[in-house]
Amino acid sequence: MADESDGDLPWIAGDIADEEKTDQLALDEIAEAAEAQAVKTDPTYDDSDEFVPEAPGELDEFSRDDYLSTTTTEYQDLAEEIRKMESETVQMQAVAAPLHGVDSGVVGFEDVTGTVEVPIERTKPSGDLPVRIVSGLTLVGLLIGSAILGGGWFVGFIVLAAIISVGEFYSATRTAGYKPIALFGLLAAIGAPIAGYRAGPGGVAGTVILSIVAVLVFYTMLIRRDPLDNASVTIFGIVWIPGMLGFATAIGATAEAAQLIIGLVLISAAVDTGSFFAGRAFGKTPMAPVLSPNKTWEGLAGGAAGAAAMTMVISLLEYFSLFVLPGSLWLALAIFITSPLGDIAESMIKRSLGIKDMGSIIPGHGGLLDRVDALLFAVPIGYFVYQTLGYL
Repeated sequence: MADESDGDLPWIAGDIADEEKTDQLALDEIAEAAEAQAVKTDPTYDDSDEFVPEAPGELDEFSRDDYLSTTTTEYQDLAEEIRKMESETVQMQAVAAPLHGVDSGVVGFEDVTGTVEVPIERTKPSGDLPVRIVSGLTLVGLLIGSAILGGGWFVGFIVLAAIISVGEFYSATRTAGYKPIALFGLLAAIGAPIAGYRAGPGGVAGTVILSIVAVLVFYTMLIRRDPLDNASVTIFGIVWIPGMLGFATAIGATAEAAQLIIGLVLISAAVDTGSFFAGRAFGKTPMAPVLSPNKTWEGLAGGAAGAAAMTMVISLLEYFSLFVLPGSLWLALAIFITSPLGDIAESMIKRSLGIKDMGSIIPGHGGLLDRVDALLFAVPIGYFVYQTLGYL
């Protein structure tokens, strides 16, 4: 028994030693794997040494330096292109864009920055000339008829014209985003002509001032959006339309109202007609190219000729006993100056609002305000000329 047991011991000891070696190898492999994983997770890790071609071929001579240089070639090329672009001077190219008034249809950067003057193409007169003539004669006829009837008829006509014109103006401003209080303008359109007929220019001024105060009180007492803009638009409509037309009824309250009103209207119409036909036939030089491209200096000369001719004709008629030369020529000169200014002023307002006409009540002319815009300036100056000449 002793011999058998002693013979088995070496074998058992050898197995234990082999198992210990196996365990140590496994632990070593695990440690190496963990160390390799830790190295790969290091940001400075470089795996170029592990790159080995799978089979012999063109990559047999591919060294570590070749590998590193190849991976950065694309980025080096990109950096070189960027440096070249930074050192080059870029020539700005033209932008193709069709614009109104530019013949070529190609606009450079100088064109859109305003360094090059672009010729303005004036709008050709529309083909509704017969409609314009009929509408204009009808309106002038109604005005002259109300002046002949006098009194309440004339005041009523001016009140109606003021109401329509104020309504057109406020409606046009609303399309541009403003919110005027039309009520105050309409009340002034009624009150200013009546006050002008009863109290003269002082009554007109008093009505306008009261209307402005009412607008300011309204915007002070009630919270409204954009009070400065909307209050300004409301007040402007009051001063521009009722404040100007009110002088017509101040003239209408005099003893010789009919001939004074009719004479003023005829001279103003002659300025407008002469300007229209002269500009249509000979107009080449724009007078206010930005505000009103259709107004030309040639047309203005035609208006001056029309005013002078109408004044001389009136002075020969027995009905217009007050219109004697050379005094009445001063009236013609005043109307000739103020009528185009009234027209240009309205054109400026329409352009700022981005509209073509204030309304559409009169065929061929747009709104009533488009037709009486010249009178808005001519009537007040006419009143003071009449007063200076001793006609009132």
